[in-house]
Amino acid sequence: MSGLQAPIVNWQIKAGESKAGFEEHRILLISQSAGAGVAKELLEDVQQTEIITLCGAGSMATMAFNRIKKFNKVTEIDIIPLAEPAGATKAQGGIKVAGTATENKTLNFKIGDDEFEFNATIIEAETAGEVAIKIMNAINAKTNYPFTASIDAGDTSLVLIDFKIAGEVANGLISKINTRVLGLTFTTQEFTGGAGAYDADGIFDTLTKRYHTVIFDGAMSFDAVEEFLESRVNMTNTVKGGVGFTMKNGNYTALKAFANSKNSKTMVCFGNLDEMKFNAIPLLAVAEFGAKRALRLTDGAVLGDIVLEAQEAFGGINKSSLPYHNTPMSYDQPKNEIIIEQVQDLNDAGLSLFVPATIGVVLGTLVTLYKYDNTGIEDNTFKYLNAIDTSMAIQEYLFSNTKKEFGQTRATGGDLVSGVAMTNTVSVKAYIVGLYEDLVAMALAQGGADAIKSFKKNLIVTLDVASGIYAVYAPTPIVSQFRGLNGVVAIGYEFN
Repeated sequence: MSGLQAPIVNWQIKAGESKAGFEEHRILLISQSAGAGVAKELLEDVQQTEIITLCGAGSMATMAFNRIKKFNKVTEIDIIPLAEPAGATKAQGGIKVAGTATENKTLNFKIGDDEFEFNATIIEAETAGEVAIKIMNAINAKTNYPFTASIDAGDTSLVLIDFKIAGEVANGLISKINTRVLGLTFTTQEFTGGAGAYDADGIFDTLTKRYHTVIFDGAMSFDAVEEFLESRVNMTNTVKGGVGFTMKNGNYTALKAFANSKNSKTMVCFGNLDEMKFNAIPLLAVAEFGAKRALRLTDGAVLGDIVLEAQEAFGGINKSSLPYHNTPMSYDQPKNEIIIEQVQDLNDAGLSLFVPATIGVVLGTLVTLYKYDNTGIEDNTFKYLNAIDTSMAIQEYLFSNTKKEFGQTRATGGDLVSGVAMTNTVSVKAYIVGLYEDLVAMALAQGGADAIKSFKKNLIVTLDVASGIYAVYAPTPIVSQFRGLNGVVAIGYEFN
């Protein structure tokens, strides 16, 4: 049979008309390290099998990495290791013992973070000095914990506890005695005296990947992280936005003043108040939160342990608009609480909190540090973390899909020609309206006939024919969160 048959027919295989999805979530951890990883050089996609080699056993980076992996085993983690500050001093706390034991008891206590738990066996008739030695020995026996203990040279009933890593990272940590022992009293001393900040100059200069979640502690420059993330919100021809998370220890007045001094849509600061103190190492607390946030935003991830409603039990980009309120955290309740008006006052300043609840400890309302627009006018647009998460998800979806759809098309100021790849303002506008309807289905944008009509009415698409550049103005009303309910209960009495 001849190969020169007529007519010649070609059947081609091509990709379907699928929509562009969302980039996989990625965490950046910035922290002290003491391993083979070179300080200030990015370690990409670090694995559980190599963390100790790269960052050292007992380093802040290793502890934070392990806390993330405890709750989230799927998200990629990059690490910028930082050297322990040169010439830094270590923070020190203490436990003071008084009295003589009148019963046999196992003393349970936690230091620095509820993850670090200790036990000491107390025998009836033991003195304060003897009990202090047992507390010291219990601490020093846990060589994988970041603490060492000694007896004060001038007071044999005082256990001095040093944080192993020098610098500001441990200031404000507390110890908790969880057991009552008859005849004995215990007084804990907060960790103080840590001094020294990280050398982090230039660590962001070579970063090219997008980081949705950036985790760092108090020895890292807050302003440097803020500047890096703020510069990425609206970059040309790419989407790089993310949010930074840290925690600060301090009293109500100092933490409120810090929050009021900042104004950033890309930064979330948790406050661990002296007036409602959780036993938490700040970096580990935000590492746990970051792990759970990343899991929530990962398509198909199982969320049964971190959301309350069964219908929300799988992760995905639609969780951008789901409030974090009542997400459980693995901490014990504090001894003291503040009132709801104080919580709201701190939220208004831009401070986020862990709060006690009937189910333990949960996340309260999560806010960014954003309060004012560029003109200094009070503005709530990006006040809540959900608002910036939702806005960034919408930005990414519109960017990725318009880039994919119009990557090889002609632009015309006139009518379209049938059968050729061509766009005009009408076709571009119609496509963007279709994307908006997708966002409604993802619970990111407001739905309903009125909302879609309003979006169409306010959507403006113009074309500069000479340059072939479309200008699009697409104000998108996002889904907000249910944050409160005000009502009146009226009780009536009827007399017969």
